[in-house]
Amino acid sequence: MCKPSFRQAVNQSNNLQGCCQAGLQALGNNSKKVKVDDTRHLQGSVALDECLKQVKPYSTEHRWDYLVGYQEGCLFCVEVHGDKPKEVLAKKAWLDRWLRGAGFPLRRWARSIMYYWIPTGQVSKAWNAKGTALSTQGIIVTRQAKIQCKP
Repeated sequence: MCKPSFRQAVNQSNNLQGCCQAGLQALGNNSKKVKVDDTRHLQGSVALDECLKQVKPYSTEHRWDYLVGYQEGCLFCVEVHGDKPKEVLAKKAWLDRWLRGAGFPLRRWARSIMYYWIPTGQVSKAWNAKGTALSTQGIIVTRQAKIQCKP
């Protein structure tokens, strides 16, 4: 079960009612790609892409994969995706718009937001050139997202 304040923020976000899952359950097998400092502080997780894939207009857009609530007010956005930095940047732009609109209750809940891209498969040298573009957008590129939040 999600912790109350995170669950409330998720349920108040358009089209996410019932999408909050305990711990890292929403990430399924991808939960192995996330390291949590202290699991007692996990508020819950959301498979954002999965929850919105049938919802118009989101069904045709590049959507971010997962949201993870940690402690009170720390939102981690995790994208597990192949070697396509341009798509990751498009997904980040979508997520930022979504958090200003339908996902605003989550934005209001979050005192800090961190973005992680976990590339899958072989990462080409080409993405290194685009790494600067990703970092200027606040996206951390890593093989394992580290979930910790400083007070």
